[in-house]
Order: sequence, then structure tokens, then C-alpha cells
Amino acid sequence: LWEKAIRSSLNSICENRGRKFRYMQIQMHQLVGLLLCIYVREDMAPCIRDIQYEITKVGLKGMAGNKGGIASHLYFFNTSMCFVTAHLAAGHSNVDDRNSDYNEINNSTAFGRQREIKIP
Repeated sequence: LWEKAIRSSLNSICENRGRKFRYMQIQMHQLVGLLLCIYVREDMAPCIRDIQYEITKVGLKGMAGNKGGIASHLYFFNTSMCFVTAHLAAGHSNVDDRNSDYNEINNSTAFGRQREIKIP
């Protein structure tokens, strides 16, 4: 639902500005309330390669997806790009928990091992 609405909005903006290109979704991953969507102009899709992703759960000692992160890595031409979204503990008193969760997400995200995706 969200993915289609985002793509439709991107394409409408382009049409309203007189641009002749369209966007396509190349990735979508979800972890409970987190959503990571990546879109590219259709004419640029052949320039993207080696798309990979990692999902890290940190809630309840890694057993629950209520907290965690999603990371995606790709090459656009020869430029390496990484996109990350995370849901961490809230509140002023949870700084140590947030830092610990961040470190867990950062340390467990390793691209090149698995989950390579091909663009249709």
C-alpha cells in the first residue's frame, strides 16, 4: 500500500513538472513498523547493481522485531550507497539502550554474505 502511494506520488510530481521519466521500486523491506523503500528512475535501473539487505532485530535480545534496523546496500554506477532505517528505544533515560542497539545493528550488518536482489 505505502509502496504504491510513494511511487504514484513521485511519478505525479515528475509529470506536474514536465519531466518525462518515471520511478520504479527496486527494494522494499519491512520489520514490524519499519519500512525501507528504495526507488530509482526507470532509465537509471540498469546502472544499479549488487543490491543487498540486512534486517537486524534488537528487541527482547534479538527475538522480537519491535526494535531494530533495516539496511540496504547497492552500487549506483561505481558509487557504493547504503541506506539504513532504525527504530530504537525512546526517552531521555534510554540513551544507553539506544547506543547498545545502534552498535548491535551496526556490528551485525555485513553485506556480501547473502540476500542479493536482482532488478527485474
